[in-house]
Amino acid sequence: MNKQPNVIFIVVDTLRADHLKCYGYKKNISPNIDKIAQQGVLFRNCFVNSIGTESAFTTIATGISPFLHGILKGTLQNSEDDKKRFIKLNFKMLAEIMKSKNYVTIGLDWLGRWHKKGFDFYYDPSDRDKKMKRERFLASILERFPRLKSFISKIYSKKLGFLRRKISGFTDGKLLTDLALQMIEKNKDRKIFLFLHFWDVHSPYTCPKNFVIRSDLNNLKVEDMLQSITNKKLADIYHAWWGKLRYTSEIIDLYDGCVNKVDFHIGRIYQKLNELRLLDNTILIITGDHGESMTEHGVYFTHHKLHDEIAHIPLIISYPPLANKNVINESLIQQISITPTILDLLEISDIGYEFDGISLKSCLLKNKVLDTNFILIGAGDNGAEEYAIRTKKYKFIQLDHKNKCALCLEYHGNKDLLFDLKKDPLELNNISEEKEEISQEFRNLIAFTLKSLSRKKEELVLRNKIKNIKL
Repeated sequence: MNKQPNVIFIVVDTLRADHLKCYGYKKNISPNIDKIAQQGVLFRNCFVNSIGTESAFTTIATGISPFLHGILKGTLQNSEDDKKRFIKLNFKMLAEIMKSKNYVTIGLDWLGRWHKKGFDFYYDPSDRDKKMKRERFLASILERFPRLKSFISKIYSKKLGFLRRKISGFTDGKLLTDLALQMIEKNKDRKIFLFLHFWDVHSPYTCPKNFVIRSDLNNLKVEDMLQSITNKKLADIYHAWWGKLRYTSEIIDLYDGCVNKVDFHIGRIYQKLNELRLLDNTILIITGDHGESMTEHGVYFTHHKLHDEIAHIPLIISYPPLANKNVINESLIQQISITPTILDLLEISDIGYEFDGISLKSCLLKNKVLDTNFILIGAGDNGAEEYAIRTKKYKFIQLDHKNKCALCLEYHGNKDLLFDLKKDPLELNNISEEKEEISQEFRNLIAFTLKSLSRKKEELVLRNKIKNIKL
């Protein structure tokens, strides 16, 4: 090859692994992602490190554990002190590393702040699009008055042709894809690092009707769901979004329609790379930041708690020069390993510190199954602290809720959940008391792992202070 490979890194917000056909879903809503999986390696057992979007993106871009970088919550929920501490730690973001290696770095996202670092071009609609700014301001006001928001949305839809997605402040996937295609075309003779963050699959799951495939299920009534939600503000928001639907299966159909829509746009990117003859020299990565509960475990259409519908995410890596294609790798891994893998494939090693994630290069080249005994998952959203240990056989969740949950406005208290995943893959039968010895082993493991990470964090802070001393 004349140059190092391009890297196209796609993160689909709120994408459940088990809603892709290549991961076993019954609906055919992901033909392009499925095709890309056939051209590379699909990691069957990839999980989040934490469930908040901002936390996940920070972990992915740094390769550092959220328990070290300190951003453990979702977008706009982390404290100013947490943000300042993270900035002082001075971890390198993936785009900064790629830029230092003469890649043209393109970010299509809106998280801003440190997520912008290293990008030559960063599309943030709140900075670049005055119209979007006005819509976001309107959205922030209307979120306080859901019924008024529903009424205004209808007026906008009739008179101005706006979609509810625009009122919600998310950039449409078509717009981002159009821009991605322009940037790929413009920079086709350079080394490209393109980071693309699709938001379409996030609630309220708004997409054109032609992408929606209706199911025959008639399960929980939407009316009953709304009445069961103790947080009335959340119930009002859901009523504004879905109050006219009869069954929650119709909401799931909308979610699947958004997956179908994003898949269509990913297909457009794949086709453009093929047309420009860039495909054979491009590392293409598709993943999610977290999943979404579709009424499982009493959670309605959001990402809360650490069950697998939230924690299990897709990871597909395609790179034509790899010998292995159409491979399903069974390694137990997390999103923290994506950046170390990219840099290892590019033979970039001079970072200045060690990643917490590990390279998956051997999985890609030799289909090696990594000998990972367990993974640790954390959550700090909605005023709750939760930790989970997951092995291939067991899932242990430790709840430590000191405050009222900001999502459901209830106290969950302190309790343990243990599930035998071989017998109970849906995590419905808590056997923590029945298997008390195993539960205690997992409690000890969580405490030991957190203590080790805390020591490492103290060392990082001290090392950074010493480095900044002016002699």
